[in-house]
Amino acid sequence: MSNMETLAMGGMTGKPGMIEAMGGMGFMINPMTKWALEAYLVAVVFYLLSLITLVFPRKTWSTWMLGMGLAANLVSLGLRVALQWPMQAPYQGPFWITACLAALDLFFTLKGKRRLGCALLPVLTLLAALGALFHGDSYVPFPRSNTIAAHLSLLLISVGKAFFIASAVEALMHLFGKASDSWGPAARSFFGSLVVWGFVPYTLGLFLAEIWAYLAWSSPVVWEDFAMVSTMALWFFYSCFLHLHLLNRWSTDKRAWFALVGLPILFYFIYLPELGPLALPEIGL
Repeated sequence: MSNMETLAMGGMTGKPGMIEAMGGMGFMINPMTKWALEAYLVAVVFYLLSLITLVFPRKTWSTWMLGMGLAANLVSLGLRVALQWPMQAPYQGPFWITACLAALDLFFTLKGKRRLGCALLPVLTLLAALGALFHGDSYVPFPRSNTIAAHLSLLLISVGKAFFIASAVEALMHLFGKASDSWGPAARSFFGSLVVWGFVPYTLGLFLAEIWAYLAWSSPVVWEDFAMVSTMALWFFYSCFLHLHLLNRWSTDKRAWFALVGLPILFYFIYLPELGPLALPEIGL
């Protein structure tokens, strides 16, 4: 097997130690690869500090830490995009989801829904830590992904997932009688509104993915791809929820349970497959 074939196989599987193997084979490693990982580790540290500083009397410390974590996360994403541009690398979903969830958390915190923002922090920190420890990084881009539709699809689908996660957290708070601060008459079923807000970008992202698939492979859906099948399955799940929510035939508590079930489905079928094996981060100073 040639060096290039070995590199491609390692990239597609997110194999640990691949960077070192690339260096040993004589390939020149782009320094942005390491910078992207280190920036993401900084983001994880700030997310953890934001969670810890919730116990402080002044909650502004937690907000500042969250904002700095989001900034570091965005820097990491920018480096990852620049590293592969105009192509797109696989297994980037976990890094985009944490950035979208952090932005959503910060928005809720600054707009008067601090209770929901605080409840999202443990979930955000857990997902960020999993992404750092089990990153499935690939340095071989998707074939035929040099279209803006591929990049916009990843962004919009990640935004939708962040709203779905927030909906599940809000639903759990509702079931425990700790619903977040009021935002008008629909506050009691705010988790349903979050699903609506997430369903729109998620659906648009799926349409863009179909455009990308059609441009690349002359087929709007590649059913052999597990990621496409699981992504469509999640869309059908939340389509069912929206029917129940908009028809208003189920009680609010039943709909809350339905929204809550979406979190383990998203985590197991969407998030976990994009993770790789355990790879303890190495920071070179």
